[in-house]
Amino acid sequence: MERLFKAVMFCMAIAVLGMVFYAVAWPVAGKESARHSRGAGDSINEPRVDAVSESVQAGQNNTVSQTSGTGSSNEKPRVMVRQGGDSPGSYTKLGHGGAELPETADHIDDGGPWLMTRDNKTGLIWEVKSGLPGLRFKGNTYTWYDPDPDSNGGQSGTQNGGCCDGSSCDTGSFLQAVNKMEFGGFSDWRLPNVRELGSLVNSETYNPSIDTAWFPNTVPNGYWTSTTYVLDKDLAWVVPFYHGLVNYCGNKSGCFHVRAVRKETGKAVAYMIPNK
Repeated sequence: MERLFKAVMFCMAIAVLGMVFYAVAWPVAGKESARHSRGAGDSINEPRVDAVSESVQAGQNNTVSQTSGTGSSNEKPRVMVRQGGDSPGSYTKLGHGGAELPETADHIDDGGPWLMTRDNKTGLIWEVKSGLPGLRFKGNTYTWYDPDPDSNGGQSGTQNGGCCDGSSCDTGSFLQAVNKMEFGGFSDWRLPNVRELGSLVNSETYNPSIDTAWFPNTVPNGYWTSTTYVLDKDLAWVVPFYHGLVNYCGNKSGCFHVRAVRKETGKAVAYMIPNK
């Protein structure tokens, strides 16, 4: 009887120890699992290293590998992602003809000369969107359209399916209109590839995930890139400037925003080396 009593007490002790271990270890394991399932950089305090395959070269319309057609996968494209403390100094305000402006220069919407922002690290010059209705209005949306078989990834997309002013509402028509008016004094504006656009993501902010001191009027939604998804030619990569995680492809018939870019120097390829 005494032996049975001791055996029962031993089993109860083991059970109690097991419950204690479960209570302490399981939440820790669960949190670790959740952290990995979100992917590096989903936490506000962690730098993002998401987004573009090494096959994507700056200034070209190449494609990015991914394992599913939904736009989310563990095999995300890789881009250089900016972190806090990156500006001032990384960007320069530009006026017509590329004239450098002081950091205090007002945007054209406010009567100032500021039209464009140059990324001094990449040499890329970016359109600064307008808050006023018209061709470059921040709220305009476009379907993805490129009739050139050498750059459209095998699928031209959809013409005039977005919601906009100043041109037909597709990416090709918008760029054609911007170049026809020689915005900023230039006629070589184009749609950025996924690596280029992803380089504007600021990892320490969200909604929008971009430095609004240099890129005002940024809508915290998706912006088209020129990069067709390699496994499905009906899709193209989108950079969502709400959280900045470059892990999404949109159907070319879908409606997203556009920010035009042009390249001033050859710095882009050297700087945009994918994170490993």
